[in-house]
Amino acid sequence: MEISPPPLESTLLEQLDVAKKVRIHNIPESIAQTQMIITEVKELQLLNVLANAQNLMGLLLMIVGNFEESNQYSNQALANFMLNNDKKGITDATFNMASTCYKTDDFYQGLLLMFECLQIYGTLHDFSNKARVHKSIGTIYEYLGDTNRAIENYQNCIADAQKADEPNSEPNAYNSLSGTYLKPDKIELAKELAQKSITIKQATNDIRGFGIFDLCQRKSALKIQ
Repeated sequence: MEISPPPLESTLLEQLDVAKKVRIHNIPESIAQTQMIITEVKELQLLNVLANAQNLMGLLLMIVGNFEESNQYSNQALANFMLNNDKKGITDATFNMASTCYKTDDFYQGLLLMFECLQIYGTLHDFSNKARVHKSIGTIYEYLGDTNRAIENYQNCIADAQKADEPNSEPNAYNSLSGTYLKPDKIELAKELAQKSITIKQATNDIRGFGIFDLCQRKSALKIQ
């Protein structure tokens, strides 16, 4: 039987989940909320909440491009997850660091770490996180100029996101897949994929990534001219 966390810890984890969801619309607010939780749990010595909060901060700082500080938080989270023998948490923190690697042009180290994450999430049957790893691997392959492997991973991302009923990963993968088809003979397919992404994002009130459809429209107009 799974043991529920104590009431205070459960409340803080719920607050952390709210802070994570806020990032879709307001990253600075998400960072501020997460920092408040980190400060509070350090005083309370709640290791599980602290590790998850540090991991979220590492993710948020990676998203805004503060890679050095992101790695500091992710490494702190990793150490605390290891103390708790939290396999998923360890993999979450590793994903942050893998993302920092490829976003600072260390593509091969990023790819190695992403494959490690993919394997562990697979053993945990965590399709939601498998989806986001596949998307990142696809992005790395695009940077490396391997379009076929990029497309394969974006398609795997969509498949895993659908298995997990994950409304955020799926449209992001459609956006990335759309970008690979921004060529004169595949503009209509790119537009179709971008429209799929927008339809899902509108349903979930996710404002990120709408620019790809505008780009498809502009490219389509140039083709017609």
